[in-house]
Amino acid sequence: MDLSPYLLDRARRRIGAGKARLVHGNGLAIPSEDYAFDAAVSAHYVGHLPDDVRPLAVTELARVLRPGGHLLVLEHRWHKWPETDTLRRVRVATRNFGIMTLTLFERTDTPVAVSL
Repeated sequence: MDLSPYLLDRARRRIGAGKARLVHGNGLAIPSEDYAFDAAVSAHYVGHLPDDVRPLAVTELARVLRPGGHLLVLEHRWHKWPETDTLRRVRVATRNFGIMTLTLFERTDTPVAVSL
């Protein structure tokens, strides 16, 4: 899903027809039911949003993941990721001379302590 029709067209040309469902939409209102996905990827998305909107985006990503589902996040290390009690941080890896952070979260319906 992307807000940019241009980027979706680019993705369609690169991956070919029928290999993935590409959706034009706003990440703050994902057009899907609760618990619809086993996994989701957020690459250079949340960190580029205004500070006051970031928690809404993370809450929306968590909403569409089933319990036990995973969210893979790629962000620059200086972009602060909002904490949520429905996503448990499983693993963090730093890449590209410490510039990029790759984080794996797991969706849980049991509130988790916020930690790193």
